[in-house]
Amino acid sequence: MRNEKLQSRLSRFAEEIAREEKAQVFTIRIDSLDSQSIREAFEDVLSLGFVKVLVYNVYHQLSWLATNFTDIRIQSFEKSLAVSSVGGFLCAQQVVSCMVESGRRTILRML
Repeated sequence: MRNEKLQSRLSRFAEEIAREEKAQVFTIRIDSLDSQSIREAFEDVLSLGFVKVLVYNVYHQLSWLATNFTDIRIQSFEKSLAVSSVGGFLCAQQVVSCMVESGRRTILRML
């Protein structure tokens, strides 16, 4: 249910940007730890033209929520770090060369 709400909010946000900026806006759902998933998703988008803005908006649902900082499991922390950092890095790698070529470079990471 949470994923559906987030996807709906993201889609509405994308539609609003598209209307205001008169631009094509795509939302892509990917596995942010699967480099092949990321590469395939961006191949489709890049086939349409340059990417001017990348917004990396990641959602990682923890299977175990700690109520105390000292109770956080290292495995949960490492996965969260990978999803937010490695996933963003892999996505940025896919678009940075076309951003440089087009002269438009904006990458945003949202939490």
